[in-house]
Amino acid sequence: MKESRTIQNRDSSEHLEHYGTPRHSGRYPWGSGDNPHQRTGDFLSRFDELKKQGLPEKEIARGMGVLDQYGNPNTTKLRILKTQAVNERKSLNYEQAKSLRNKGYSYSSIAEQMGYANDSSVRSILNENAEARRQKAKETANFLKDQIKEKQIIDVGAGVEKQLGISREKLNEAIYMLESEGYKSYGRGVAQVTNKGKQTNFKVLCEPNTEYKDVYDTSKIKSIVEYRAKENTDGSDLFTKFVYPKSMDSKRSL
Repeated sequence: MKESRTIQNRDSSEHLEHYGTPRHSGRYPWGSGDNPHQRTGDFLSRFDELKKQGLPEKEIARGMGVLDQYGNPNTTKLRILKTQAVNERKSLNYEQAKSLRNKGYSYSSIAEQMGYANDSSVRSILNENAEARRQKAKETANFLKDQIKEKQIIDVGAGVEKQLGISREKLNEAIYMLESEGYKSYGRGVAQVTNKGKQTNFKVLCEPNTEYKDVYDTSKIKSIVEYRAKENTDGSDLFTKFVYPKSMDSKRSL
């Protein structure tokens, strides 16, 4: 008889140790209504529990209800959700540590309150460059939202991330954020005129009320690659319109 696998309900802090989170022996114990880490902690602890049971990603996605439009387990979205949960937890830690620091608490005092072993962990949490990087997915989602408002249907297919200057993972995370808000994404294949039997594949992102038939006309699919991600940013205004350099005046003396 095949052994059935069940999800055991245990203290989530036990499993979150695997992800390098603080011990949470301080002011906000796991499970309390005041704990701002509750939502992300629940997701990560459940993911960890299923992983410990030896389930592959596909079964973990099924067990956590992460499915595609056809009801099949979606491992890509599962990874995105996990990344979002980890980043959200880190951002919550950053905001809490920053708030305490602004109130005049020492690094060692903050470490004690947040349940860390030493103040070096707090200094790491308060790394503003790391926090800005975590905000890139949100800024990318806001950028895509603005582009959709202007252009209605935008191309977010293969290669777009390289033109924008971000990772595909970050772009996919931003796309999923908008899908969670009701925005639609569709795949679209178009036959190549010069290569019989070949087609160009598009992935488009559009407003919530857009139907698949609306993206059948490829002339409506607009590019967003005239924008570039800034190399140095504080987490806001991540993208700027690319301006081609003016050609040098041929009459200019050398």
